[in-house]
Amino acid sequence: MRFIITSSRVGRPRADPPYILVHLLLALARSMRLSPCSLLTLVGEGVSSLVARMFFLSYLVYQRLRGRSAV
Repeated sequence: MRFIITSSRVGRPRADPPYILVHLLLALARSMRLSPCSLLTLVGEGVSSLVARMFFLSYLVYQRLRGRSAV
């Protein structure tokens, strides 16, 4: 399975990371026999979990800078 992505200039390969990531995720979905919608759900859950952790850690740092114990 090989993906070739071309830019607006004909024949010139495009190596933008977002495009490569999308194609790798689609290849992963095909190999696991997932629908693209299921894969999108899994990616969304991972991203939302990461964002929640970042907010919690920033809250802990904020409390530490104010001189209080957060938990």
